[in-house]
Amino acid sequence: MGCDIHLIVEKCDTKLIDKFAERFECCLPSPEMLQELHDMSIWTVDGIPTGHKNYKGEYSCPTCLNRNYDRFGELAGVRNRDVPKANSPLGIPKNASSSTKRKIEEWGLDGHSHSSMALQEACEIFINTEYPKQLQSLRQAAYKYFGVDYNHESELALYRIVFWFDN
Repeated sequence: MGCDIHLIVEKCDTKLIDKFAERFECCLPSPEMLQELHDMSIWTVDGIPTGHKNYKGEYSCPTCLNRNYDRFGELAGVRNRDVPKANSPLGIPKNASSSTKRKIEEWGLDGHSHSSMALQEACEIFINTEYPKQLQSLRQAAYKYFGVDYNHESELALYRIVFWFDN
């Protein structure tokens, strides 16, 4: 029996960040402040392209459908705990979108190792665990793996993935 990944791309509602920039007359807050704002912000899946339909007719990321245990190991220590850079599952984010929470609830006890991470970090992991190895920019990876296109690299910080596995 194999292990599958389920993944949802969420985008930060920038209203809180925009208010910060307006109040302090700057373009973007520091990385530390940005993380704090992300933790307080509302996340949504509205308007985010989500790849292709899978065999169940649901939208999902096209390259997330394969079982890549090196990737699963790096993402959350699932099925390959020998990966040197394995992350531990962080659980479901408290501020996950209602759509994401609903999808996770549908999986019930079959879903495990719930976690989330910044899209940039996810892109780096997906690039490093793709076989055959292909050189790709973060922008190419964001689009190829997650269906996210952006104009400026600073926009990448507005996205994250929420993911879990099932056996």
